[in-house]
Amino acid sequence: MAVSPAGRLVHTLAQLGVRRARPTFLFALVILGVVVGPSIAPAQQLDLTWVDNSGGQASFIIQRATGSTGAYVQIAQVPVGVVSYTDTAVARGTNYGYEVAAVNGAGMSDFSNIACGNPSGGFTLAVTKAGTGAGSVAGSPAGINCGTTCSYTYPASSPVTLTATPSSGSTFSGWSGGGCSGTDSCTLVGNVSATVTATFVEAGAVAVGSVAPNQGARGAVVPVTITGSGFAAGATVAVSGTGVTVSNASVGSASQMTATLGIASGAALGTRDVTVTNSGGAGATLTGGFTVVSAAPATLTLVYNGKLRDRVGQGNVALAPDGALDGTLTATLSASGGRAVTGLRLDSDAPGTWDTSSATGYWVLAVAPSLDGALLNTPGTMAVNFPVPDGGSFVLFASDYLGGEFLPGRTLTVTATFSDGATATASTMVPGAPVSAAPPPTLTSISPAAVGVGGGAFTLTATGTDFVSTSVVQVNGSPRATAFVSATQLTATVPASDTASVGALSITVVTPAPGGGISTSLTVSATTAHPGDSITATLTNSPGGSTDWLGLAPVGSPDTTFLQWVPVGAGLTNRTWTVIMPATVGLYEFRLYLDNGYTVSARSPAVFVGNRIPGTRP
Repeated sequence: MAVSPAGRLVHTLAQLGVRRARPTFLFALVILGVVVGPSIAPAQQLDLTWVDNSGGQASFIIQRATGSTGAYVQIAQVPVGVVSYTDTAVARGTNYGYEVAAVNGAGMSDFSNIACGNPSGGFTLAVTKAGTGAGSVAGSPAGINCGTTCSYTYPASSPVTLTATPSSGSTFSGWSGGGCSGTDSCTLVGNVSATVTATFVEAGAVAVGSVAPNQGARGAVVPVTITGSGFAAGATVAVSGTGVTVSNASVGSASQMTATLGIASGAALGTRDVTVTNSGGAGATLTGGFTVVSAAPATLTLVYNGKLRDRVGQGNVALAPDGALDGTLTATLSASGGRAVTGLRLDSDAPGTWDTSSATGYWVLAVAPSLDGALLNTPGTMAVNFPVPDGGSFVLFASDYLGGEFLPGRTLTVTATFSDGATATASTMVPGAPVSAAPPPTLTSISPAAVGVGGGAFTLTATGTDFVSTSVVQVNGSPRATAFVSATQLTATVPASDTASVGALSITVVTPAPGGGISTSLTVSATTAHPGDSITATLTNSPGGSTDWLGLAPVGSPDTTFLQWVPVGAGLTNRTWTVIMPATVGLYEFRLYLDNGYTVSARSPAVFVGNRIPGTRP
């Protein structure tokens, strides 16, 4: 009988020896569904529902057939008023057909239309075991218990974790298949069936033959290779006594494994026993396999590589590129057993200093295992703590200053501090012909000596002696774009931001090392304005009185006169005020008046208002 989503079938109860109207039942389509999901138990089920049009006068029987040709067999009968049934005796991937009939004392109706369902959508996980040993594999959630149950169908997209447990006398050597590897528990998220193999090997006798290197100095971090036989995945390494810790133990094969030994600076001198233990319990000890020795002085060599990478900026926490190439150096350690580096400092005879501490005022010295390796500095503190084996090297990155720190002939010195408190230093010279030392610059005059506030960018001409091509004009201590004209003249572009407010600009000339220096300063007054110009005055550190006020007045005029005024504002200690300057040529000043009176507490530098030169920009 065809299934129609909106179909309803009328079925009639047979009249079985009863002289009365036969009850009529109207059955709707049986609706099937599969309820599965990773958050519930992984059993399969099909849910059936139908409509009872008997008015609650009948119970129902349910018949099921397997596949399209199987015979229908009654699997359940539900009491009066129940219009649903859950079939849990189903298997994924199998088609089932269902039909329902009503029954009461008057008889039984015809069966309803046939509705079919298939609890599909899961994946079958199978586990096989291999190797000469024994063990079991358990799955979470429950299902796989191999042991006995080595195949199970889980809901689609369900995460399943497999854990292998070796039997006594065996070791688990690893997974293969299904995306699993290694010896730890393996988690799969399935949409397709998979087969995973767990290999167990019989635990043979373990033997430890050698440890290389077989000694290490106090304070050193020593990677070692252990050779022997019978090593199994998950084997551990232990060193007798105190002061030697073991990390990174890893089995490469049944005859070789590696580990890292950390030797405390206070560890007792002498021989130590080295023990390898497999996860199944079997193990062996090499008596006197490793010796702690006194730390011989570590030495460093240093090579300047050039300005090759941009890894840091100009600042003590500037652990990021700044658009300028850094000086790069390679340091190589010579120390029996290696060392753990806990601090670094680089000095240039320019002079300049960089280090690995944000607590100092020095710029950051970045460290990496290679030119393009990950930086080893801790963000925020810039601190380092990393092992270097005997003969190992690392790369330093230092930001340049005014192009003068890494010139040919510069001497660069690195100082390394180790975990035991010892230090080592090394120096190198930047290759190339040394650059002649430049004389210190002298600044004798600047033009213009006064500019209009808010007048925009302008070109400053600096006149003096002993200028060189690397000399730079500074405004209030910050470098500005500078052009070298001659040994007695420089020009610099001063941006509009430098003259946005009333004040004085300190002008100096700096010549970077070698030699060089900084000149005495001269002043450009940013106080010239023109009639109608907008001038902004900035008030700072005022008393904050509720009736204080600002006024603009001609210089020299009585304190009781003013041209414009504005209240400061109650409680305000800082304030800006922008005014349109008067049309009358002359000197003007801003005044701070207290308490709604004419007591002047502070005056600004004089602002000269003069007529514009014909042909200049407004």
